[in-house]
Amino acid sequence: MVAIEGMDELVGPGSTIASLLIANALKCEIASELIRLGQPPTVFVNPYFGTAASSSSVAECYAEHRRRLVRVFGGAPVQR
Repeated sequence: MVAIEGMDELVGPGSTIASLLIANALKCEIASELIRLGQPPTVFVNPYFGTAASSSSVAECYAEHRRRLVRVFGGAPVQR
């Protein structure tokens, strides 16, 4: 999308911007629907908003992932 002097090709493809916009819009809609169904999603918190909150959210996301894997594949959950 961006012309740079000395280059024949444009750089910064718009398809990446559009793809990310669509993906993030879908994430927001899915989160809204999960909340409506009484199942709020766990989300990663950016460390910019606090490392304690970020560490906690990352740990909860991985714990949820482990619980779901055990449910699908069986076995005992690993406690961390």
